[in-house]
Parts: sequence; structure tokens; C-alpha cells
Amino acid sequence: MTELAANTLAAKTRGRGQPIVFLHGLGGSSESWVPQLRTLGDHYHCIAPDLPGYGASPETTPMSLSAWADALARLFDAMKLDKVILVGHSLGGMLAQEFMIDHAARVSKLVLSCTSPAFGRKDGEFQKQFVSARLRKLEEGGTMRDVAEEATPTLFSPAASHEAVDSAIVTMWQVPEKTYRAALDCLVGFDRKEELTKIAVPTLLLSAEHDRAAPLIVMERMAEKIPHARHVSMPGLGHLPNIEAPERFDHALTTFIKAV
Repeated sequence: MTELAANTLAAKTRGRGQPIVFLHGLGGSSESWVPQLRTLGDHYHCIAPDLPGYGASPETTPMSLSAWADALARLFDAMKLDKVILVGHSLGGMLAQEFMIDHAARVSKLVLSCTSPAFGRKDGEFQKQFVSARLRKLEEGGTMRDVAEEATPTLFSPAASHEAVDSAIVTMWQVPEKTYRAALDCLVGFDRKEELTKIAVPTLLLSAEHDRAAPLIVMERMAEKIPHARHVSMPGLGHLPNIEAPERFDHALTTFIKAV
């Protein structure tokens, strides 16, 4: 596995061949995709960037999904990537949708995992409660480790292994507080529902039975809006299927890649 810094984004890479770019979620980093790099890197050119402010990547100015999408395009330029299979999970799935607005020509296939096309208004009551709940530990004087230890277990199914949960906790507590706050701000203002019908590449939506962050019904409605999209629901899993059951996640992904 290789780590590189190209322009504004750092990334882990492994393998050769058809490029797959993996975008992590709110509490993740490139570390979140190590299971996929280890296995799929035997057959594909796998690239897992640290999003701006995460891991080894500097922040963008401003810290917005639009700026992040432009930074991702610059990474593609630096790595001489023409078209990629773009896989976005949760917040990374929102970034993938944002990327499709200005950079769709660089995507051959799109995979949206456990994500949403919109979160609503920043000043909405639900949104304010959502942010307040996720910042509570920090506002009480706690650390990102406290946030991670409280939030991460709720993202898994009851049957998830301790190893999977613990690895996700460690990844989340390494997210800088400033980045976490900025990413939350990106998330709660996101709304690209009207752009779904414009997605013109083969698209797979992956949902999980026990995912409370991106419920099945949300993913089903997304699939109905995206022309010719495929939707696969994974029974028995929570919001982080790529970590909880990487072999099942990989199977769903590669089946889609080979079929279209």
C-alpha cells in the first residue's frame, strides 16, 4: 500500500488497472477503506483520499463540498486519472453527488453507499438538534475520543465484531475537532435532490438494514430518481458495511462493476 500527497489531497493507493476512488464519511479517513485496498487492490487501482482537513490533507478555503470536489478533481489531475469508478460513503456519498455536478465527465460508474441526497436547512429544528447531539461531548469539554466512543458503536449492527467497532472508533477520534465541526456544517446544508435525475452514468446505491443514519427508504427513493440506478440492500448490517462486513461490501461493488 502506498501513501502519497498530490496537490491538496493525500491518499492511500494500491494496485493497478481500472481506478476506483473511495470517499470516506464524517468520522472516517483513508483508513476507513483499508479493507477494500487490501482486497480490491489485487485487481484494481484503488485510491482512498483523506478529504480536506482529514488525515494528511490540508483544509480547503472555504471548507465546503464544492471546494472539496474541486480539490478531488485536482488530485485526479495530479495522478493523471481520466475516468474513475467513484465510491462515496455517507458524507463521502454527498461529496460524490457534488462532484457529479461539475466533474461528471471524470466518472465512469458511481456508487453511493449509505448516504442521502439532502439533509435540509441549516436552521431547521431537526438539523440543529442533529448538530447539537454530535457536538455535545465537545461542548461539555470532551475530546474527539469521547465523541467517537459515544457515536461510533451506534453505527454498527448488534452483531458487529468488536474489532470492527474498535477500528472505527480509533479512526474517528483522530479526526481534528475543527475538521469535524466544518464537515458537520457541510452535511447539514446539503441538498442535491434536484440533481439526481441528471446523473447519467451507471449507478449503484448500497443500503444497510440497520442503518439509522441513511435509512433504507431514503436510499430507495434516491434509486427511483436516478435513471437506471441499481439498489442493493445488505441485510443485517449497520451504517459502515465496508468495515463491518468488507467481503459482502466488496462483492456487491465488484458484481456491479463487472455487470455494467
